[in-house]
Amino acid sequence: VTFESYVLFYVTISSLYIYSFLFICYIPSFYFFLFFFFFFFQAEDGIRDAQESRGLGDVYKRQAPKPPPPPPPFEAPGNKHATPLRMAIYAPPAGGKGTQCANITAKYGVVQFSTGDALRAQVKAGTEIGKKAKGYMDAGQLVPNDVIEEVIKTTVEEDPSMKARGYILDGVCRTKETSEFVVQAGIMPHLNIVLEVPESEVVKRISGRRIDPVTNHSYHMTFAPPPPEIAGRLIQRSDDNETVVVERLKAYEANKAGALAPYPSDTVVHVNGLGKPAEVWARVDAVIAGAKGGVTAARTRSAMGF
Repeated sequence: VTFESYVLFYVTISSLYIYSFLFICYIPSFYFFLFFFFFFFQAEDGIRDAQESRGLGDVYKRQAPKPPPPPPPFEAPGNKHATPLRMAIYAPPAGGKGTQCANITAKYGVVQFSTGDALRAQVKAGTEIGKKAKGYMDAGQLVPNDVIEEVIKTTVEEDPSMKARGYILDGVCRTKETSEFVVQAGIMPHLNIVLEVPESEVVKRISGRRIDPVTNHSYHMTFAPPPPEIAGRLIQRSDDNETVVVERLKAYEANKAGALAPYPSDTVVHVNGLGKPAEVWARVDAVIAGAKGGVTAARTRSAMGF
């Protein structure tokens, strides 16, 4: 027997010994881990099946969180319904309503709308409602409320300039019934401006008021004097006296609360009507600008001292 034979025999025996050791020590561990993973996945499948049968599959399947919804589109502050502007103005006799209406239409481009003007326009156009109103007017009778309401609705809905530019109702809603109609007809003002002027000031203003028969523009000999070149042609209305004005004031005050009642409180703003026309206009302009910018009527009333 050679030396090489002993070496080969020794290596063979050693290899058998090592392989036997590995088989005895590691093979059970392999089967243990195989059994463990098989049992785990079987249990996991059973839990998933049970949850899905109770409608909890989405809970179990933890997906990646959904991205947040996109932000809402930007909307400018202010009353989004106030484009174009729809306004109404209220004032006692000689309360400065005509002057402020002229300022409002000049700056904001809205159409000034009065019931008398609308009636005359319908009569001139020869419309059916105009013919109906003309019958009462020619007979010297008051035009009934239902005819007035039809004139208001027809004019506002059919006038393209009012749809495009908005409007200001100039003394249109003098009673609760008319205001209720305006609300129900869908032409409610977004802003109701009430000029507050005490009785003593109204009487004082009446005595100095004059009308230009050519332009129908109102002037006041103290507060808003006319240009010298037209002063001689101005006239004073026959009802511009204290007795008549006091009665008109009583009627205005009796109906004012009712005329404003149908409107939401935040659309009604009382403005101090005392002072020079420019001072009153500054207050009125601030109210309109505030309404366009989103300032609530409550804050505006507070700023105006009411």
